[in-house]
Amino acid sequence: MAMPRLLRTCATAICGTLAGCAAFTGMEFEAAGSRSRPRVAGTPFFDWKGVVHCHSHLSHDSDGTLEQIAAACREARLDFLVMTDHQTDASIRDGVRGMVGDTLFLVGAEVRSPIGTLLCFPLQRPLRHFQHPALLAKEAAEQGGLSFAAHAELWRAPLAAPGLHGAEIVNLHAGAMTAGKLGTLGTALFLPIRSLCERISLRDDAVLAAFDEALQTKHPFTPIGGNDAHANIQVFGPLGGTIADYREVFLTLSTHVLA
Repeated sequence: MAMPRLLRTCATAICGTLAGCAAFTGMEFEAAGSRSRPRVAGTPFFDWKGVVHCHSHLSHDSDGTLEQIAAACREARLDFLVMTDHQTDASIRDGVRGMVGDTLFLVGAEVRSPIGTLLCFPLQRPLRHFQHPALLAKEAAEQGGLSFAAHAELWRAPLAAPGLHGAEIVNLHAGAMTAGKLGTLGTALFLPIRSLCERISLRDDAVLAAFDEALQTKHPFTPIGGNDAHANIQVFGPLGGTIADYREVFLTLSTHVLA
């Protein structure tokens, strides 16, 4: 479905700004519906709040529906959402593009390379699988897309690979897997969900050092937050007890664009 001209303009503004340095990551733990969108003081820019790195039923590891995701966008008052399902023909073909309520949905993909995982968006057609990051970034750029290093904690080379526009400096899914399972379980069972979300919002010193190193060789190189929302983390494994649903994850971590 082709986007109207205004939506294409909004998408271009968001992606164009993400390609530069006017983006930043916020971990806010805010109350739903509490945030306004004023101009940034002393500038002509607005602060647009969004989420990058989200999975749905179009990924093999999530059952999330558009209705659940759209409801979470309303709760978190998101201006934009970048869907990055694990790439299949269906995820690119059937992904929702354009306005859903007050949120602009963009379709991208989480794609693997021999060096690490990339987030590429927006996309109109699938990228070829398991190529070098520079080739994936080139293919994405041919569609007007951007490419970011995802899961920087697992990246097996310097982050500033040719063609990349930036990197995740926080990934909530990685945080949930590394924060210590017993402590995470205890937090989930006995403390407010806000405490759990704070626990998995890890600031990894090694990732931040790798990002700083990349910034010395490539500028602009934009930091983004990796929500990595799946709505599939279960306290009791196969017995259920899903935590960190879309609403919780969207309210915990956001990426802001000044445009």
